Amino acid sequence: MKYIKIIVLLLSITLLSGCTINYELELGSKNSEAITFTNTNMSLNKEIPINIDDYYSTFELQEKASGVNYYKKTINQNYTKYETSLNNNDIEKSTACNLMFEKCVFINTESNKYMLSTTTGTSVFDDYSSLDSVIINITVNGEVSKNNADSIDGNVYTWVINRNNQSEKNILLEYSSNNQGKIGNDEKEEDKKIENIIYLGILLIVLLGLAIVVIIANKKKYKQ
Repeated sequence: MKYIKIIVLLLSITLLSGCTINYELELGSKNSEAITFTNTNMSLNKEIPINIDDYYSTFELQEKASGVNYYKKTINQNYTKYETSLNNNDIEKSTACNLMFEKCVFINTESNKYMLSTTTGTSVFDDYSSLDSVIINITVNGEVSKNNADSIDGNVYTWVINRNNQSEKNILLEYSSNNQGKIGNDEKEEDKKIENIIYLGILLIVLLGLAIVVIIANKKKYKQ
């Protein structure tokens, strides 16, 4: 399965020399993700859905599928880049993360506390012989309590994966953020507003119906 999902993505790459994959993830008030394939002689034409389940269900299609959200794609002679914004629910199902690792997990452990983790090891190098390295940069807008990054620069946590350490690498990051997933929270607030409007509408209809019943009853009583 791992072989299939990596090969399907990378078969559309025309390759004449080594390649580097740069994966960038920003967590906090605004979640965003970007994955860049760097190679001066590479072109990647495939459209990639943001959700890994959509990726599997549409990978045989030549055109974009209706109702599926895709990464924004940028291509030039030096690189191909896919990027998107994410809400909290998108992170765990990210196609980019789940193509690099067998499984990605993102959970809200406590109030305002979060954990991002992956399975250990990647088969990207086995399936893609010209890949030199995978560089993962995660920017955290919050306070990190636990991590296994190779290096840290300010609030940027970096993992470097190569052929020598590919079987040992995984991501573990625990942090707190008062503004986590602003996009997702905004959507939830909007849903709550819609629900409140619906409930208010139902209440008004019920009250109007009761009023009509009372008026009709009073008219009948008056006639009698």
